Amino acid sequence: MKFGGSVLSTAEDFQRLVEIVGPRHRKGEEILLVNSALHGVTDELIQAAEQAVTHTKHVSGFVNRLRRRHENALRLVSSPRIAGRCRAVLAGRLDRLEKALNAINSLQNLAPRTQDLVYTFGERLSAPIMEAYLLDAGVQAKALDADEAGLVTDSSYGKANPRMDLIKRNFKKIGTALKDTIAIITGYFGVDENSNVVCFGRGGSDFSAGIMANAVGANALELWKDIGCFYSADSRTVKGAQRLERLSYDEAEELGYFGAKIIHPKTIPPLKEKNIKALVKNVFKPRECGTLITARPRKTGKTVKAIASKKNIGLITVRSASMVDVPGYLGRLFGLLSEHGIAVDMVSTSEASVSFTIDRKDLLLARKALAGLERESERMRFESDVALIGVIGEALRSTPGIVGKAANCLGKAGINLEAISLGASEIDVLLVVKERHRVQAVQVLHRALVEGKT
Repeated sequence: MKFGGSVLSTAEDFQRLVEIVGPRHRKGEEILLVNSALHGVTDELIQAAEQAVTHTKHVSGFVNRLRRRHENALRLVSSPRIAGRCRAVLAGRLDRLEKALNAINSLQNLAPRTQDLVYTFGERLSAPIMEAYLLDAGVQAKALDADEAGLVTDSSYGKANPRMDLIKRNFKKIGTALKDTIAIITGYFGVDENSNVVCFGRGGSDFSAGIMANAVGANALELWKDIGCFYSADSRTVKGAQRLERLSYDEAEELGYFGAKIIHPKTIPPLKEKNIKALVKNVFKPRECGTLITARPRKTGKTVKAIASKKNIGLITVRSASMVDVPGYLGRLFGLLSEHGIAVDMVSTSEASVSFTIDRKDLLLARKALAGLERESERMRFESDVALIGVIGEALRSTPGIVGKAANCLGKAGINLEAISLGASEIDVLLVVKERHRVQAVQVLHRALVEGKT
């Protein structure tokens, strides 16, 4: 069971968690809890680490604010002994955080290793609070940091990859202990083989939960959120957005990629490996079913499940005769981007041109990386005013005419397609439109392809 930062903020939130978890443990369920930082704390840690490079005067004030907030979250723990022990743990961790921030200032440098260490303190501070509330309710629980538990990763700071062989071995003891005790393990980070703390990146607690579910052979992963299900579109902009009761692994992964904050896309592969179902649940309505994610959900008769969008996209188009019948051109192009740490999202090719999308923030760096190729190309265009739209559904692979229908309804709305990609995935069609048309495009496509209205 993973509880996200959006549902961990106040003392009442922790009490609500106990009301969900406690009765199920008493019935004999074996439960491993994965916790996030309190709401907003990771953002504050990122800002504090950046400020510490040039200023020390903010450090003690920041740490004291964190202390007050976390101690206030303990106020509904009735046992003075349990609360006092938790405060002592918090004090030790806050002292370690303050020393790390002061070290950043002394060196006037925020190295990746130090950066990842500082960012983990949100999870390190919330886990003992979760333990305290469960113990106070008479539920046997033990909190462990991910590095203590043996969640081993590679050394890719900020974007770690799990070492599943080592994690499975280390988690055998934890899996056995679940018969009597709820294990609480911090999400978001692990530790490499040199004992350096390494983060998975934003949203990485979901990924951690998927890894741990795999490691202990869980029968299900429950993701407890303030929004207890996926929708067929962003319900804030599409009035006809529908609750999605079931999704396949692939559908959920695609929606996660498009920024659906319900699940991080990397959560899915560890679940898929062992055919572990995932359930998205609402902490405010725990009896509701939410969204069930499995290998192959039952057929609903709908071709398109959801319309998603991603903003802050850059589109690069390269046209060059050097592509025609010349091996290795695309390898050179994408190799140059890779050397500069630039990830490519969508690719659309023809005989003499290629269009692809990247994060908008990487456009300037991409232009520098491709300067050599630009001189031998007929045209290289960099666009910063575009958005990526995804038409998603398992039934797309067996349904003809979806692309034509999508293009037709966008055309009727006066929205031009800048690029299109299909075939790379059997469950989605990717469309690029101008950023100013993003919301309208989602609304138009949802109405035509999900709601079936003309």
